[in-house]
Amino acid sequence: MRTVPLLPFLLVSAGLMLPALGETRSAFNVVEKLDHAIVCRPLLDASARFEQPVWLGPVPGLDGTFLVLEHRTGKAWLLEGLPGEQPLGEESKSLFADWGEVVTDGPWEGLMCVAFHPDFEANRRFFIKHETMLAGRRHTVVMEKQASADGRADSGSVSTLLLAIPQPADNHNGGTLAFGPDGCLYIGMGDGGPQEDPHGYTQSGQSLLGKMLRIAVDDVPAGQRYRIPSDNPFIDQPDGVWRPEIWALGLREPWRFSFDRETDDLWVGDVGQLRYEEVLMLARGENHGWNVREGWEAFKESERRADEVYAEPLLAYGRHLGGSITGGYVYRGSRYAGWRGVYLFGDFNTRRLFGLRQEEGEVTAFLQIGEAPEAPASFGEGPDGELYLVGYQGGLFALELGEEAFPKRRPLVKALLSRTRRDVRHAAEQVMGAFPDEERRVPLGIETLQTVDMGSYVRKLITYQSEPKSRTPAYLCVPKANLPARGALCLHPTDMKVGHQVVVGLGGKSGRQYAAELAERGWVTVAPAYPLLANYWPNLSALGYESGTMKAIWDNSRALDLLAQLPEVDSKAGFGAIGHSLGGHNALFTALFDDRIRALAVSCSFDRFRDYYGGEQGNWYYGKGWCQWRYMPRLSNYRHRLHEIPFDFPDILTAIAPCPLFVSAPLRDANFDWESVKECVDMANVYDRRFGLGQRIVLRQPDTEHDFVTGMREEAYALLEAAIR
Repeated sequence: MRTVPLLPFLLVSAGLMLPALGETRSAFNVVEKLDHAIVCRPLLDASARFEQPVWLGPVPGLDGTFLVLEHRTGKAWLLEGLPGEQPLGEESKSLFADWGEVVTDGPWEGLMCVAFHPDFEANRRFFIKHETMLAGRRHTVVMEKQASADGRADSGSVSTLLLAIPQPADNHNGGTLAFGPDGCLYIGMGDGGPQEDPHGYTQSGQSLLGKMLRIAVDDVPAGQRYRIPSDNPFIDQPDGVWRPEIWALGLREPWRFSFDRETDDLWVGDVGQLRYEEVLMLARGENHGWNVREGWEAFKESERRADEVYAEPLLAYGRHLGGSITGGYVYRGSRYAGWRGVYLFGDFNTRRLFGLRQEEGEVTAFLQIGEAPEAPASFGEGPDGELYLVGYQGGLFALELGEEAFPKRRPLVKALLSRTRRDVRHAAEQVMGAFPDEERRVPLGIETLQTVDMGSYVRKLITYQSEPKSRTPAYLCVPKANLPARGALCLHPTDMKVGHQVVVGLGGKSGRQYAAELAERGWVTVAPAYPLLANYWPNLSALGYESGTMKAIWDNSRALDLLAQLPEVDSKAGFGAIGHSLGGHNALFTALFDDRIRALAVSCSFDRFRDYYGGEQGNWYYGKGWCQWRYMPRLSNYRHRLHEIPFDFPDILTAIAPCPLFVSAPLRDANFDWESVKECVDMANVYDRRFGLGQRIVLRQPDTEHDFVTGMREEAYALLEAAIR
């Protein structure tokens, strides 16, 4: 009987042992979907829609009345009648204030937030945060204002400027200010931009950028605009070393944060740079690591301080799920009892809506709960704890969570994916031999044998020390401009004469020059030779290999090491991989064993083993087809019982999830059956749909022979460029 790894949803349904929840501290790149998505019920008709609304909150003392802010107009509106059963019309709106003359208008600038004083009903004090120009320079300001006696408008009296924070760029300004349960005013500040915090403000104690600030606005000493709470963590530091307003640091762009009204926990959605969006539970004095790290991974060492301790995010998710987190609220309403304690948030770019539960700082359940009708700029919480969504395209929505309870504990998809990849690797090793120990990662010792100026890039013929007793030849193509650039592993098809030369355009069949074409598009490409082809003949037995396939995988992994250490390569988002025929399944095998490959494109590369050349058993003798020494000779042991091969290509397509994959399977390919390829992809798609991965695999079936035609290559490049940013 064939032994294959069970897909994750089969593991769950079978009740088999799963990895412990919270076992692995790493980012999510996939998420399971809730069986019944929540409903975002529209609250406005067409006449009442807003212009780029960005914040919503109840006005204390005015039942059913909320304040809505427009980002770029600088206007604040009262909206009465929430939550109504029918959409509200224009008559439900009235202008609270128009601060457009002082609010700087820009794509990332504008009016951000309002915080009503805890005693607003008595003193009518409220606070706003926005961008403005002061003395010719861009600032983020926090202003204290006074409402009219009935609380229905800004009184127009003189404002008090509490904070004016200079900004180095027009983005990453933070978005929220809110009163905490302690009565203090909390202010979220981004790193100021433009990208990667080039000035190191986030880790600097002398800058208010990249911080959570905490000030007191009551009992302020004469002559001061605010007071520093006595328990702020840096209040006792020497003057000029740490600003006493700082409550926590290491934030990149804390666009939205909120307090759990039951536990007082401070939840932050921190927008990421290249790889991860983060959910934080922020506490006094913590350093959450930006820009020394992003998520759990190192980002920039230059700002690291000796002996600094970094607080970990509660959750981080990667670019497969979104690219701009919008923090939300912990649900504490009474209408949906099964959702109490769930933190709801979303992603502005993908419009995905998420929910998570946590216990003592460990995520116990994380699900996609729906999709927002518009890009979620913010969430709102009513006095009764029910939640709302602000769509940046103009709409407001009530979140109807439904009768299905959000699970208290749910096996995390990332743990299931890890098990799947681990199991498929183990199955593959039964045929390929073991993946080498890390001790073989000796210094690369790169030697350049030839350098050729190709106009827009430089092509080098190199060798590198792939392991102690083996050097691997490769072509390295480096663009002359726009560095550092993306990196790609370019693997060649079977060619006994020119080998890896074909992918840089030096002989062989046309349509294989993808290493050269990607270099022309601005990629740094590396193209190692495949063992036992053309001019590369390592002694596999002496090196301890059971197959040429595993030697190729190791050589490719070392080629990724080479890309990672080049200053010309931006490796933060991982690497692409591309290959035709042998190069294609070589790329798939490498992605199985090295998860630094984050996107793949393959052509004419696989079908199910049972369908290889129509299932003819004569192709499964030692030295034939897949059973050659340069591939996987152990496969000859499965002749007449191909169904018992421990792994197959549907397993690999599943195991490399959530990696985007382009597959070209020509209708007249004589090597690999296009119908079998479609079956492999269809099986992987079942898995992808179960875990909400979207259309991860792009399958194209051109009416051509065993070739990688121009149109298919162009589409492959587009997928790689969309995935590796």
